[in-house]
Amino acid sequence: MMAESITQEKLYAKFEDAIRQMKDGKWVLAVFEGSPTGGAYSWCSDCVAASADLRSFMSEYRGFVKVIHFKVGSKKEWEGGSDVPSPFKAKFPHLVDLPTAILFHRRLDVARTLAPRKYDLLYLTSRADALEAQIKDGSWNPPR
Repeated sequence: MMAESITQEKLYAKFEDAIRQMKDGKWVLAVFEGSPTGGAYSWCSDCVAASADLRSFMSEYRGFVKVIHFKVGSKKEWEGGSDVPSPFKAKFPHLVDLPTAILFHRRLDVARTLAPRKYDLLYLTSRADALEAQIKDGSWNPPR
């Protein structure tokens, strides 16, 4: 018996729950990818191409930024149509392509990159380091 796939609505609800739980002062690096299909990592060829870099980054990163993966659904759901657009495209975070990595401070979208490689993920987390230093010295006061 084949396992039932999780719908994009349920996947988006998981994302919304995670966003609601972001606490003051918390940094999160969210990586959005196509959902696995047919035993493959993802239906998204760019997600597959970026997967080795993501795994390498995850195995080495020891910083304070929390890294979370979000799946966006099947290819059909992602491509959607005029009658049922993907909630990841139509609503916050308003994705345009996959994979996408977004650095959040609280619920603020601070920086993002498309088709991230390891150096992009390192850059985003280094931005969190720099911005956190600015928060501490008072030179950046992010909106609440």
